[in-house]
Amino acid sequence: LGAIWFIIQIIVEGTTSNGIATPGSTIIVLISIMWSTMMIENWYRREWKLRFKWGMMRYKQTEIPRPTFSGKIVVSKENGEIVEVYKSWAQYCCKITCSMSTMLLCVAMVVAVVAGLFILKGGMREDDPNYQYMTIGIGMLNSIQIFIMNKIYTFLAYRLNEWEGHRLQQEYYNNLVVKRIIFIVFNSFYSLLYIAFIDPRYDRDGFSKEDNDKLRLEAVRTQLVTLFLMAIILQNTLEILFPWLGSKINIMCMKKEEEEWAENAAMGGGDRGGTAYQSDALLSDDDQQAQGVYVNNVADVGDDNIEIKFSLNNDDNMIRQKSTIVVNQDVLDDIEEQISLGPSPDVLDNTAEIVVLHGYIMLFVIVFPIMPLLAAVNNYVELRVDFYNLINTQRPIPTTAAGLGVWKSVLSCFNIIAVFTNLGILVFRTELISTMLSDLGVPSGEIALVVFYFSFSLLLLFIIFVIRVVIDDQTESTKEAIARQEACEKHLLMAPVKSAAKQAAKENKLKASKRFLPDVDENNNDEDDQKREL
Repeated sequence: LGAIWFIIQIIVEGTTSNGIATPGSTIIVLISIMWSTMMIENWYRREWKLRFKWGMMRYKQTEIPRPTFSGKIVVSKENGEIVEVYKSWAQYCCKITCSMSTMLLCVAMVVAVVAGLFILKGGMREDDPNYQYMTIGIGMLNSIQIFIMNKIYTFLAYRLNEWEGHRLQQEYYNNLVVKRIIFIVFNSFYSLLYIAFIDPRYDRDGFSKEDNDKLRLEAVRTQLVTLFLMAIILQNTLEILFPWLGSKINIMCMKKEEEEWAENAAMGGGDRGGTAYQSDALLSDDDQQAQGVYVNNVADVGDDNIEIKFSLNNDDNMIRQKSTIVVNQDVLDDIEEQISLGPSPDVLDNTAEIVVLHGYIMLFVIVFPIMPLLAAVNNYVELRVDFYNLINTQRPIPTTAAGLGVWKSVLSCFNIIAVFTNLGILVFRTELISTMLSDLGVPSGEIALVVFYFSFSLLLLFIIFVIRVVIDDQTESTKEAIARQEACEKHLLMAPVKSAAKQAAKENKLKASKRFLPDVDENNNDEDDQKREL
């Protein structure tokens, strides 16, 4: 649909002054926002399904503190268990405040860099024949600046997050996402929002508002296309190039270490005095089956495949232990292969890339409607690139999670911001709404445009709210499965209690019957004994 509308805009631009002001553009904005909201709701449902399938329903209740968390031990007032909590909640909040201040400083640096690029661009006139090439060049420089600043800030964000000392892994991850996404969003979209709504260079004297808005929107589209395509090219290229270079460097380093080890072994071990150590034996390519490995002052306990022999060295009075270890050569080969490979790509980086592209689509879909089609093609390429990296890099370390976490809130915020950006472009940067109000007999002044802008924005926000309320986060099948699981758990937990209660009631009843009818019980017992004898 976006590709079709983009073709219509190109056709309209050939006949009128502004293709973005094509009648029906508000419908495209409405469809885009509804599609994005439905996609998020569908992911909520899938998330609940996967959470139940993978046994993560009570992940938040059973989550334990992170290994690197340093707190104080207290007794819980709720259940009396020993828990580890923050040493000082005020100190923890102060650290988060300092981290956010650092993030704002980095945002100010982005503003300064982008302002420098716009000053460089402002030195050329619009009638210059090289103006369009200069605009594209500035866009490419801005894209490279975005990539470099994101890498620098990512390194800083990880360090700040570790310094804050979060207690739970989910808290650590959510705070890291918030730090990164605020900076990434500002770094990626600031130049576009500045050109579309703020840049005074497009409020030229001696030109009509329609001409100025047309030039402004052309600059927005050029900047958007440049940033969008450069983001796709840079990300996919570097995702393949960096792991490949990392694996080559690791292989070269390993070969150099093996050559040094072989040289030392040929010279009798060098400073090691001819003693073969376990670390060297594991690096050796020789067959390790039933090979003696010398280990200094180490006793391996609990392994049936190890035979330890003690000997006393008279020279240094040290006990040397010789252990015969049966080593699986396939395991060693796999370890060496994993060491030679580059590190696996970060899931947070891959998620941020997709989310930023989604932001480009939602916030400026009316400027370049073909972006959803390009993003779909990029997603297919991204899938193949991530698959290549997954099988050609080190195996990632699995971590637990209850879902996407704060990313869902980020996508929902994009939908809300998209309402204001797209309607702002249509209302204040085109003549479409003014013409429509004039045709309806409404005076097309600034006040009327502002009233229409906020009224239609509230209508779209209400539609988003209705969709969120009407569509349940859990499907009926998921609800039934969760209810069945809770019933089974309740039955398994209460069954021993009910059985003990029934047994106690039966014993009490038997004691009461013996108290009031002792003769009857004795006669019954005699009859039972006679039946057993027969």
